[in-house]
Amino acid sequence: MLDKTKSLIIVISAPSGAGKTTLTKRLLQISSFAYSVSFTTRPPRKNEIEGVDYYFISNEEFQKMVEEGKFVEWARVHGQLYGTSIDLLDNAIETKKDVVLEVDVKGGIEIKKKYPKAVLIFLLPPSWQELEKRLNKR
Repeated sequence: MLDKTKSLIIVISAPSGAGKTTLTKRLLQISSFAYSVSFTTRPPRKNEIEGVDYYFISNEEFQKMVEEGKFVEWARVHGQLYGTSIDLLDNAIETKKDVVLEVDVKGGIEIKKKYPKAVLIFLLPPSWQELEKRLNKR
């Protein structure tokens, strides 16, 4: 991993449906942050774009990347695999771009261990009722 002092790394974590994607998209609209696109084994949702929202790969491809140490962090969430590529993150840092990531709390902790100056942000939904309503819309 590269010198971690060149770029600001912001890690946004939240329960599903709490608004992390909405916040991240807004942050990207008003700033020059680069977005670290994660890899996942889950199927794309409506309107998601390969290479923009996620890199959609097979379980076999994901496992190979795990074995090769290609992820700074990875996790199984609701039966699907998600991971943050070391190479993609370091490439953004190498070009001196500030980076925003969306990962779960454990992933954020792993990133903080490897990039100590990373800023971790945890979002909570407005209420549990609102969270349930948002999740039911998916």
